[in-house]
Amino acid sequence: MKKVNMGIISLILVALLFGCTKEEKGQLTRVDAQKMNPDGRYSDSVMITDTESVALLRTAFDNVKWSPGTVPNMARKADVKATLFFQFDQNMPERLYHYEIWFNENAGTANIISDHENEGYGELGKEHAIALKSTLMNKLTDWEVRHEYIEGDQLIFRLSPDPELSAGKPYGYLFNFREPFYVYQGKKLAMYAYHQDTGQRVTALSPQVINEPTPGYPTLSRFVTEFELPVGGLWRIEVFLDGRLYGDVIVNVKA
Repeated sequence: MKKVNMGIISLILVALLFGCTKEEKGQLTRVDAQKMNPDGRYSDSVMITDTESVALLRTAFDNVKWSPGTVPNMARKADVKATLFFQFDQNMPERLYHYEIWFNENAGTANIISDHENEGYGELGKEHAIALKSTLMNKLTDWEVRHEYIEGDQLIFRLSPDPELSAGKPYGYLFNFREPFYVYQGKKLAMYAYHQDTGQRVTALSPQVINEPTPGYPTLSRFVTEFELPVGGLWRIEVFLDGRLYGDVIVNVKA
């Protein structure tokens, strides 16, 4: 009677167990998403069904590195909530996967929590995280030129762009922040710009600790940052305060 190689049997059992627990997703047909507004409330849900956007989102989620069983302690609410609809069988209802997404603007990466036990907590590298955010925000943003950020009836800040703002040249961007200085004091101010059509990301202001108000003013009444936007079209400039979205504006850049 031949001896049984227990090592080989163990490997086979592990492979079979992995094959049973790893679930392949079906066809992604739709994504519902809502973003966190600077006022702490989530926007209305937006349905994303166009083929190009759905394919981009599928690629991004396929590249998440999942750690099932990990329970992270997140410091803030998710930047985006998304529900993905997967079709496994044409004769059966779609299966829904729910995700909470945090974007790390300074690093350009993302952290994701899934309600599916085979996924759990995940991390997404810079390339795919930027693509994920650009695709989602492109659908969640009202792309109209807007140089002011207003909450309710309160003006939070205003941007005064150069009238000749053009692609491929550095320009100074003058921000008039309206809240009292204590809102900004000791906190890190950062800005990032996203292009509507390409999703390209530009660091408009690396994180900078605010210690003093604008000279001669009680607050940040004349804060200037200089940067270059490489292509023409609409750009969304997001302003962050200590890593949290503070507001945004949209500028039109000449080609």
